[in-house]
Amino acid sequence: MARILSSDLRRRVIEAIEGGVSTRAAARRFSIGVSTAGSWHRHWRKTGSYEALP
Repeated sequence: MARILSSDLRRRVIEAIEGGVSTRAAARRFSIGVSTAGSWHRHWRKTGSYEALP
């Protein structure tokens, strides 16, 4: 079953990636999946929003 992850975690992951950390390293650092980190970053680049879709 999927966990609910906070908006704060999303923001920290995206900021790490934008700061130069690879997506894989950010995922490992915050204990989330690589695909999750990548999809959050793509969503942020497309919309500028840290918030999850409804």
